[in-house]
Amino acid sequence: MQVPKEEMSYKEFIISLYMKMSRYVQLTEEVLQSEETLPFKIKVVNQFGVEQSHDLCDENDNLNVHMSSGKPVAYIALVWDMDAKDEYFKLEECNAIDYHDSYRTTKARKNEVNLEDCIEMYCKQETLNEDNMWYCPNCKDFKQASKKLDLWKLPKVLVIHLKRFCYSRHWRDKIETMVNFPQHDLSLKKFMLSTDQNHIKYDLRGVVNHYGGLGGGH
Repeated sequence: MQVPKEEMSYKEFIISLYMKMSRYVQLTEEVLQSEETLPFKIKVVNQFGVEQSHDLCDENDNLNVHMSSGKPVAYIALVWDMDAKDEYFKLEECNAIDYHDSYRTTKARKNEVNLEDCIEMYCKQETLNEDNMWYCPNCKDFKQASKKLDLWKLPKVLVIHLKRFCYSRHWRDKIETMVNFPQHDLSLKKFMLSTDQNHIKYDLRGVVNHYGGLGGGH
């Protein structure tokens, strides 16, 4: 968000801030009258999200974007009242997905799989190949044994790391297959050996995606 270099009132700043997020939040004119009536607190933070000691509203009710060090304010955080979500958030818009053109291009070019397919493959029994044989202590020989992984206990916060690079003896490549995943109510019940946690479901909180190839990327 950019603010003009000329003088701007703090109320005008609040309205401009609201206009930036009006797609997802519905506030009334009464709520926008002052900071006291807002369902969130506006905090000045640094690039790591740590709160800084600075008042954005000066004694003349104008926006104060220059800190005591002389540096301009670069980051702000909105700390929402926990009860405000149901009242002010447009949940349909918040949960909607805007697909970038690159997604559609990839979708047309590559096959797609679901996250559940990946987990099922992870838990599937496999026979070790000749390059990865198991040494049997009984018969004193290397065998192409079978192995299988199962889930027994689920964590409170689940982190799933998808293998996006494929290596073999002769070649290596990045896996570009599109993986679809649910935003809400991910259940791992069918993969659990224990029945104690069959009720647990997960909501998506974030995604870290690698852009680039084998030589580099982010």
